Amino acid sequence: LTLASIPSDVIRNILSAGPESINEMKLISPRWNALALSRLSNRKNLPQIQCLEYFCWRIDSNYGKWSLRLPEKFRNCFGLRKWSAGFNNEVMLTEYVC
Repeated sequence: LTLASIPSDVIRNILSAGPESINEMKLISPRWNALALSRLSNRKNLPQIQCLEYFCWRIDSNYGKWSLRLPEKFRNCFGLRKWSAGFNNEVMLTEYVC
């Protein structure tokens, strides 16, 4: 038995139990990747963020900027792992807990 051969229903349970490491799980096999992407495509499956420490959205005639601070453990779940620093956007990753 290998990780790649585990039944899909078991994989879905594993994905739901460990959303913080879902990007690593996607690398196991194409089926794991497909099941993870399917899970992440439904907003209700994303982990709940209990609070935001900081949020600011500023738009003026020259540019738009928004900043967000959330616990680092959620960065992979929300696509912040490959966050682009362009357009003056800023993400602060912390272990802050409300």
